[in-house]
Amino acid sequence: MKHNCVTAFLGACIVALFAVSLGLAKTTTKTIQIVYPARIADGTVLKPGTYRVKLNTASQTPTLDFYQNGRQVAQAPVKLVSEQAKNTQTQVLYNAGGKTEVITEIDFNGSNQRMLLADASHP
Repeated sequence: MKHNCVTAFLGACIVALFAVSLGLAKTTTKTIQIVYPARIADGTVLKPGTYRVKLNTASQTPTLDFYQNGRQVAQAPVKLVSEQAKNTQTQVLYNAGGKTEVITEIDFNGSNQRMLLADASHP
């Protein structure tokens, strides 16, 4: 009986650790600065300011969730492109999109992935 309890306890610990590791691997959150009014793929225009951006890879289509003042204000699908070297800084890349800049890429410091946003130049 004691052996069964120990085996069950160890099994539960392994399952719990596995679940925690999956949860950690599926999201990454960083703070970014948007310096221009900028549009993302769904047509949402993000005002200049500080945003928490969460990369969510839990589904087949990765997304970036944008939060400001603790509230989600936008979500954009992204394509992840792996690079050999890790990014040395968190950066937001833009293209001119008429009256509003268009966010085309976001890179997180310490990550070896570039996050390419879908074309938002034609809302």
